[in-house]
Amino acid sequence: MVSAMNAQGMTGVESTLYIDFGSSGIFKYMEGVLTDVKGPEATLVNPQQLYGLGSNLYADFGTSGLYQYDGMSWTPVVKMDAEGMTGVGKTLYIDFGASGLFKYAGGKLTGVKGPEGTIANPEQLLGVGSFLYA
Repeated sequence: MVSAMNAQGMTGVESTLYIDFGSSGIFKYMEGVLTDVKGPEATLVNPQQLYGLGSNLYADFGTSGLYQYDGMSWTPVVKMDAEGMTGVGKTLYIDFGASGLFKYAGGKLTGVKGPEGTIANPEQLLGVGSFLYA
């Protein structure tokens, strides 16, 4: 057993398991050791969702925004509330609901247009191989 705490979400980043234990915060489990990961701010400890892509952890803290964690420090990506995330290759795709679908790659966030140039607002996102399904 990793912990007696109730996990609300989990994701993997390389060989590390990141676990969202709700108001108890984010923890990482690596080589049999469970360690607390301090949030990007003292009050940001309970993410709505976690997603691992490449060597980075992405945490959605609701209206406080989306953050990237490289194993050492947190970097704000955008102060918007993500509804869903998925990865395709090295690119993170984020659904911001009525605000649209965006991609985050190389430290740059750009909008993704839907059919006929409309704002893309998918119900679900899924990355498989080199394809995005939305």
